Amino acid sequence: MKNKNSFFKQHFFKSNGLLVILFILGFGIASFAAFRLISDLRDDRLSRNEYNSLRSIINITRETPTPTNTPSATQGYYHYDNNNNNSEVNNNDNNQTSEQDETIQTPVATPSPPFSVSTDDVNELIRLNNDFVGWIHIEGTRISYPVVQTDDNDYYLHRTFSRRQSQAGSIFMDYRVPDAFESPLIILYGHNNRDGTMFADVMGFGTRGYMNSHTSLVIFNRDGEKIEFTIFAVRWTDAWDAVYQLDFHDETAIRRHFNSAPADANRFLVLSTCSSNTDLDARLIVLAYAR
Repeated sequence: MKNKNSFFKQHFFKSNGLLVILFILGFGIASFAAFRLISDLRDDRLSRNEYNSLRSIINITRETPTPTNTPSATQGYYHYDNNNNNSEVNNNDNNQTSEQDETIQTPVATPSPPFSVSTDDVNELIRLNNDFVGWIHIEGTRISYPVVQTDDNDYYLHRTFSRRQSQAGSIFMDYRVPDAFESPLIILYGHNNRDGTMFADVMGFGTRGYMNSHTSLVIFNRDGEKIEFTIFAVRWTDAWDAVYQLDFHDETAIRRHFNSAPADANRFLVLSTCSSNTDLDARLIVLAYAR
């Protein structure tokens, strides 16, 4: 009888001990998840506040943002004409221009409001961060941010303009771009953040109506000069798209790649963001040109 009671006591304590361990583990996991959530929300708030402060320096007035609807991903460049028809262009062979591509009408750019920035505003941003190369603004969206560039494409991936560690990151220029916004090809990267910041609104360009109502964007360079770009195409693609492989110094190859743009276009701008939370290599890129 004594041995039997001893067996039940041992079994009881072992069972309860296992439950205690499982409870501690579950509590620890839940606590860690709650901590991460609170940290992420705090990080989002700090980042939003930082960029709102920077907007007060550059002093650009924007319209009410247009809500974005994320469409399903499909491959190919889409060009939208003034009759609201869309055509898909297969750019797998950059040396050839399809007959369909030649008939595409590029949207007429919506006249930009008379935006301007003062030299003092730009100099203040340079003082805060000498990596500042310009400011991007797309009217009617939440995209109005400083652009930075350094000697790699990793540093600002998870750092804000103030160089603070943050998942929000910055809008940054590809380190290979030789002459900032004077280069024939410019690539800008930004996160598709869940709180709608950075390049989250770029996803809206995947729909015809959104693109037709947002056909231009404005860049202010380090000298405060305004450069207007016309948005003419969008592509669902991946991290190995041919546009990322172009030689930033080879103007002939660049011009051939963007063969559907007007003949007098002399600069091309690419906005690149992640387009999926599950496929880390999925990208949405928006193409624009300047004359």
